[in-house]
Amino acid sequence: MNTDQPNAGQPNTDWPNTGQEAGSRRRSGSVSDKEPLQVRIPTGVKRQFKAAAAMRGLEPHELFVEVWEHYQRTRPE
Repeated sequence: MNTDQPNAGQPNTDWPNTGQEAGSRRRSGSVSDKEPLQVRIPTGVKRQFKAAAAMRGLEPHELFVEVWEHYQRTRPE
């Protein structure tokens, strides 16, 4: 762990609060109603995204869905 940063290893409190505990938004449904989405992103972004999901007790695909839902709710029309 990098100790050079004062909040290294701590959850990001700037993350939008959904009013729900991490992991409580687990998606129901079978594997058959999900499809892979393959995108190319920088390695550093991938690591940060996976770490953010893990710190919230989510799988990366669950965090992606939360981020997408937040985007849809907050984007200007």
